[in-house]
Amino acid sequence: MGRGGRLANRMFRSTVPTVAVATGHTMTIGAVWLACLDVRIGERGAFKYGMTEVALNVPYRDAWPLIPLRTRLTSRHLIPVILHSRIYDPEGALEAGFIDQLVDAGAGMDTALTLAADLAKLPGEAYRISKQTLLAEPLAAMAAEFER
Repeated sequence: MGRGGRLANRMFRSTVPTVAVATGHTMTIGAVWLACLDVRIGERGAFKYGMTEVALNVPYRDAWPLIPLRTRLTSRHLIPVILHSRIYDPEGALEAGFIDQLVDAGAGMDTALTLAADLAKLPGEAYRISKQTLLAEPLAAMAAEFER
């Protein structure tokens, strides 16, 4: 696995709440990284979200990038995203599950900081155990991919 994969694995396994802001295009590994995080905020703008590997004739030979995407994308968008290389604008990205919340341009960081502060107040041990229980199967699948 390359550094991008190792970073994705670390983010996906994080036992503390993770929050991200997408302030521009979020394609391929960026979309995977976004799917690895707990809360994803996108800003409105002329931005694109998607996975273009199939359109670029790059097959998915490893399953690890698909694991976090399966946990976050809505089921009806999985095939269009993965196999059809469909590209989404921010509103479509919200519907597809690339992001959890869409805010006006320039408001992402303030929104993320407020959310992060709220999440930081949650009991850490309860968060860790609950996240590990909720994501037990995808976390185990990701770990197995990285142990190969």
